[in-house]
Amino acid sequence: MQALQQLKALQMQNEMMEQQLQENERLRQAKQQRIAEEHWRIAEEEEARYQQRIKAEYLARMDKAAETDPHIWDIARDPTLPINPAMAQIVMRSEYAPEIIPILEITETRLCESTVWMRARKSS
Repeated sequence: MQALQQLKALQMQNEMMEQQLQENERLRQAKQQRIAEEHWRIAEEEEARYQQRIKAEYLARMDKAAETDPHIWDIARDPTLPINPAMAQIVMRSEYAPEIIPILEITETRLCESTVWMRARKSS
């Protein structure tokens, strides 16, 4: 009878330890989740600050270039420029953006001219 009571006591103790282990695991996972969320939030904030800095630097370079070439903003805002979003990001990050943008306009003009030329050539 005493052995049976000891066995039951050990089983209860084992169940309590198992519950404690499960609770500890749940708390550990919750802590990991909070840490991951905090890291994600910090990374997003840093990315936002970086993007703001890039934009401010780009605007400053373009404003400075506009002092000698007032047409630069018209070119930069031209929706027909042959530039995709990835290229735009590279241009914005480049210290040479004021020099690159007019080249894109020239390239676009040449592309249009060559397209017209090719069409004329095909039709003749």
